Amino acid sequence: MQFSSLVTRISGEGSKAWEIHYLARTREARGEDVILLSVGDPDFETPEPIVDRAIHSLRNGRTHYTAPAGIAALRDAIAKYHHATTGQSVTSDQVVVVPGAQCGLFSALLCTLDAGDEVIVPQPMYVTYEATIGASGARAVEVPLRSERRFHVDPEEIEDAVTAKT
Repeated sequence: MQFSSLVTRISGEGSKAWEIHYLARTREARGEDVILLSVGDPDFETPEPIVDRAIHSLRNGRTHYTAPAGIAALRDAIAKYHHATTGQSVTSDQVVVVPGAQCGLFSALLCTLDAGDEVIVPQPMYVTYEATIGASGARAVEVPLRSERRFHVDPEEIEDAVTAKT
């Protein structure tokens, strides 16, 4: 089978993050002492009130698709919260609910980048960012976070990394 070019754009070192995560979980289940630093899967069970609310919602008919941008009441609440905490005027039409930060980043990048664009990313970066940027056809331009700067971004290094494609 021949895969689309998207498959090669989402590969790379970071694409193995979940493979590493599941291997660590397997070793942990065998009783090995593992410190899990792979992906953002929490090391605790979902709190009981959340589980109860999910079950309640399912038993009360919340078993169908939501609007692609998310539940209207939730988007409205997020817009109001954002306004209350930042002072920025935001409407629910400007809010999209996604199932996680990685999905949000992926969606935002696909909506804003074109092939050949460049994204400046402080390094070290989360392991899947390179592939997420690459899926859009853009490429990550890494700017190091140096220990001598206490891992803070150096504005001059950012400025030096900017090109017409940034």
